[in-house]
Amino acid sequence: MFNQGIQAEYLKWVVDGGTRKPKNKAHVLPANIRRNKYGNIPRGKVKKLLQRSDVFSGKVKGVAGIYQRTRQGLKLLFAYKAEVKHEPQYGFREVAEKRVRQTLARNFAVAMGRALRSAR
Repeated sequence: MFNQGIQAEYLKWVVDGGTRKPKNKAHVLPANIRRNKYGNIPRGKVKKLLQRSDVFSGKVKGVAGIYQRTRQGLKLLFAYKAEVKHEPQYGFREVAEKRVRQTLARNFAVAMGRALRSAR
């Protein structure tokens, strides 16, 4: 599997799992907000929300995040997290190792046969 640096950066968390620490102060994780089919929020959404008068960034009852004032009370839109834990999702290494075990001997025999036939 070949990938670019940017893809490798986010794929390593879903392939290997682990704890991701933020580059800045905290990760901004969507809580009660619509996302696209890939699970992402639109570019500039946080900035646009913070410009509204009914939305603010702060800590409420020990939970830091971006909140919206509604008639029912406060609604958490985004939560700030110091680190995010990821579980491995794809089992990529297990699938690759299984495939290698299935095909290595046969492929090696074919390649060795070609090499011996072409040897001088």
